[in-house]
Amino acid sequence: MSEDDWRRWVPEAAQRYLPRPDADWTQFVPPEWRTWLDASPAPRPQTPTLRFIAVDEERPGPRWSALYGETREAYRDWWLGGKGSRPDRATAEARLRRHMPELVDVHGELVGLAGDDDTAAAMLTLWNPPPFIGRSVAVLMTGCNAHR
Repeated sequence: MSEDDWRRWVPEAAQRYLPRPDADWTQFVPPEWRTWLDASPAPRPQTPTLRFIAVDEERPGPRWSALYGETREAYRDWWLGGKGSRPDRATAEARLRRHMPELVDVHGELVGLAGDDDTAAAMLTLWNPPPFIGRSVAVLMTGCNAHR
């Protein structure tokens, strides 16, 4: 397994459940969907390479700021370059307060670290992001007091 292979992050106990790198992933697609899949212009699972980076801080701080500083332009290009319109800051923050109030405080901290920029504030809510296929956004909060 190469250093760039995502499988190296999977615990050994779970690796036996992963398909081989050279396996035909279409075997997992129901037969009635295969015609649609072959005709679809969507990227195949093997097309993009994703690299996940985690920041482990008690509260957002210098590590998050450093990562944001390195990725801000690409993130902004993705946010503003996608099809459709993006929400303004007020709309995005209102949706965050309504749908995920437990993230409002940490969002405020992130926005402050990002320079209190309106575009960054909207981006960091991830409300109505540009459409994309085959990607997910995950937020893992450990030690969060929101549900106690």
